[in-house]
Amino acid sequence: MDLLQRKKIILKKRGIAFAIDYFLIMIIHKSIMLSFSAFLTNFLFHLPDKIIQEALNNVQDTSLLISFIVFWGYFITSYYLGNGQTPGKVFLGLRIYGVNQYPTLKESTLRTLGYFCCFITLSVLFVIPYFNKSKKGIPDWMSGTFVEYEDFVPAIDSNVIPFVQPELFPLESEDKKSA
Repeated sequence: MDLLQRKKIILKKRGIAFAIDYFLIMIIHKSIMLSFSAFLTNFLFHLPDKIIQEALNNVQDTSLLISFIVFWGYFITSYYLGNGQTPGKVFLGLRIYGVNQYPTLKESTLRTLGYFCCFITLSVLFVIPYFNKSKKGIPDWMSGTFVEYEDFVPAIDSNVIPFVQPELFPLESEDKKSA
């Protein structure tokens, strides 16, 4: 399979992974909203109905704020704590790679900002990867990350010295070599 074909397959999987992640975000958001509404009605039942109804209306008013918090929290924590994988990417065998293999907190935050920018433009900017050769989108460019298969091994930068396990007893190994 050539590189362009591989990038097209990954791009399709990225779209599906984002749809799965967004579906999970909606479930989390709705669960928070329903849990808080149930808390108000079941545990504060001794309050007058007017106060409970006003509190329920205020919960609906904060829905956008809760969506914002869930969106940002979901992607930042998934990328940073999940070593570059959200549940959608795990399901499809994809991973985000940063400068040092797994994305840093900064890269995770910038990638989420890229998603947010695409999202607030009514998802118009999500189509950018379909029209460029590198198949990179706004989140990739903003964060300096890229998406690959989970088993992908990034090339080692020539400026980075690979980690070498030091010998615990170097004199002992020299004695064995001379014997």
